[in-house]
Amino acid sequence: PPPLEPGTTSTAGAESRIDHRGEVELHADGSATLRLEQHYDGRYAVQLRSVLANVPTARRQDVVEAQLLGLALPGGRVTELDIPNLDALDEPVKLSMTIEVPNLARVAAGELVLEVPFLGSIARLVQLPSRETPLYISERMATRTRVDLRVTLPAGAELGGPLPQAKSSEALVSVTVRDRTEGSVLRLEREIEIPAGRVQPDAYPAF
Repeated sequence: PPPLEPGTTSTAGAESRIDHRGEVELHADGSATLRLEQHYDGRYAVQLRSVLANVPTARRQDVVEAQLLGLALPGGRVTELDIPNLDALDEPVKLSMTIEVPNLARVAAGELVLEVPFLGSIARLVQLPSRETPLYISERMATRTRVDLRVTLPAGAELGGPLPQAKSSEALVSVTVRDRTEGSVLRLEREIEIPAGRVQPDAYPAF
């Protein structure tokens, strides 16, 4: 099947987006068990539905592992997969999965360093300190995604610092961070939107 492009959207409308919601059981060695539900809306749902409908049921798990999860969860292995509404053409595509991830967090100096998955790498867009020509953001690079994960920490683990919240919307970028603790659970809730378009040189510093 043709390659999928997780975390991307087009200029067709705000309904084209991906939501990731799940429960994470994080272990002391950085591995994790993730029970994840994904919703694909808009044009991306059309693309995903088209690909999965042409893949034999026995191979869908392999396709999801390699093409939807490979970049966000390297080495992740899907042990359960359910696609309840693949034939419901007027609904978002829903994927419910259980995933074993060998290295969701990185162990460093007695700490677990956890990067929130599924947000993509946007640092590549701002590698230059300034620009003399517009920055072109293609549909492949555009992003509209939301992540909401409830992380159960290993026994005895404590947060290494505060969880600042943030909201910003300027120069084509909209970012919301609502990370917080809920009892013993770490709630990671983030949303980012970068539409396709051009960032002019005078707007690049703010971008």
